[in-house]
Amino acid sequence: MSLKAALEHLNYSPCHHLMEPFHQISHIKRSAAVLRTTDTERRQALFKHLFQGYEVVLDLPGSACVDDLLQIYPNAKVILSMRKNPNVWLESVKNLGVDSAIFRLFGYWTPGVVHSSNLVRAWLQIYRARFGLTEAPCLEMYREHNEWVRKIVPKGRLLEFEPSMGWGPLCDFLGKKAPIGIPFPLYRLNTYPLIHVNFLHALLNALALTPLMERFEAEHGTLLTGAMFVGPLSTLPAGAYLLIERGIWRGNTAVQGSSVWVFVLLGIEAVKAYKANPYFSISTYRIPTWTTPLALLICVTALVPNTSFLGHVCSLAVGYICKLTSLSGPSPVVVVPFIDLLSDTLSKPDGLGYLKILAPPDKILRWIEGKLNLLGRLPHYVSIDQKTYGRYGVLPSTNAPTSAGAGEGSIPMTYLGSTQRLGA
Repeated sequence: MSLKAALEHLNYSPCHHLMEPFHQISHIKRSAAVLRTTDTERRQALFKHLFQGYEVVLDLPGSACVDDLLQIYPNAKVILSMRKNPNVWLESVKNLGVDSAIFRLFGYWTPGVVHSSNLVRAWLQIYRARFGLTEAPCLEMYREHNEWVRKIVPKGRLLEFEPSMGWGPLCDFLGKKAPIGIPFPLYRLNTYPLIHVNFLHALLNALALTPLMERFEAEHGTLLTGAMFVGPLSTLPAGAYLLIERGIWRGNTAVQGSSVWVFVLLGIEAVKAYKANPYFSISTYRIPTWTTPLALLICVTALVPNTSFLGHVCSLAVGYICKLTSLSGPSPVVVVPFIDLLSDTLSKPDGLGYLKILAPPDKILRWIEGKLNLLGRLPHYVSIDQKTYGRYGVLPSTNAPTSAGAGEGSIPMTYLGSTQRLGA
């Protein structure tokens, strides 16, 4: 995806890449059909139709049939993406798991799952037949592919490229001027939550995200929810992460997955809970409710491999900030005094807090809704005027009894004999 972002920055657009969300399902299905076509003339005709209107083709299905593309586009240049460590490539491919029977079984009713499996299976079958491999994917497949590309691409039209090489070789090869002051690789700050390592990664994030996203949508409306999560609620955590990871720690570890949205929403819910219930009780201990996502963050980091602690911290911080201006009313237990100070000084609380300045105005949202007739076309659409603030209350609900020692205005949450439940 970093190479795609770089090429788009150099004005090569549009680029065909199946990881783009708008290419899902329909393009994956068509791509799998192309790779399963054994007749060369028919396959090239399908490729030509599939890539019509695109300036650049990346990854599957094009990378599996470079010879076909060179016949269709005889003047095309080829960029061969290289890895410093081929084992990293092999591990990433194996982690996909999309060619397994379990993947197909559990994802059968999920749109696009079987098509993704068909695509990968067709790709691996092509390489087994082409290179005489008994097992694929494997390191030999990686090496054979690179040698095959070097043999079939005419001299002067092939660039072997690694992201660590930067803009120079890429721009020289394409005859473009290298951007000044822009690092390479580029980071897509608004689409990275849509990319996952494998099906299990996507499934677990979807299960965690769905109920939280539904609550946010009911409070703010469908259109604003989409705008905020594709916009500031993706870019702000990413920006904070890059500032620390690249600017302070001098690292270059990429992150992906919608867990960033999960922790943003957990931060929002935690501050809503703190507003109604400043603390909950476990035996004689009183614990601030806003700290509950921090405990979950520690558990996820300890139990789930290859998770980004820093990425989740940045997401949680954005969620906290998002709801700061929503806090009001005194609390007998001043756990986070800066939050109480802000709530006293800000005159008009708002559901989006500081992020309200980045949200589209309601007037524009109403115009878009009316112009596209979204309320009539989408069965579960929540319009800007139908949104219900506080429809679900807070997590947990405020039905817990007041324990001894609680100050006035405080409704502590307790796990001792309580009948509280999630939701309202």
